Amino acid sequence: MCEGLRKIGIDATSCSFLSHKFGFKAGINSHWDDLTKEESSKKRDDSYNHFIQPYDIFHFHFSRIDIMPSKAVRVMKKKGKKIVIQHRRSEVRKLSVARKMNNPYVQVKKY
Repeated sequence: MCEGLRKIGIDATSCSFLSHKFGFKAGINSHWDDLTKEESSKKRDDSYNHFIQPYDIFHFHFSRIDIMPSKAVRVMKKKGKKIVIQHRRSEVRKLSVARKMNNPYVQVKKY
C-alpha cells in the first residue's frame, strides 16, 4: 500500500509490530513477538510518540484487538490527526443478526 502511495507522490511509511506469518516486511519492522503484553505496549507507546508528529494520517490494520494502541490513538486525536482502523479478521456477530442481513457476502463461519 505504501509503495503505491509513494508512486503518486505521497510520503508514506509502514510499520509492523509483529512478524508476519508469510514474511511480509514493512518499512519499519519492530518484531516484538516474544515480549510480554506489558513490554510490547510500552514499546508501542514510545514508538507512536516518535511517529505522531511528522505524519497526518494513520491507517491501522489489526487482526488482534489486544494490540490496538488506544493510548496513542487518544494522543493522535488530541493533535488532530486523521485515523483509519481496519480490522483484518472475521467479524464477530450473532448468528441471528448475520442471517437477517441482505448482504450476499455475509458468511457465518463454523469453528
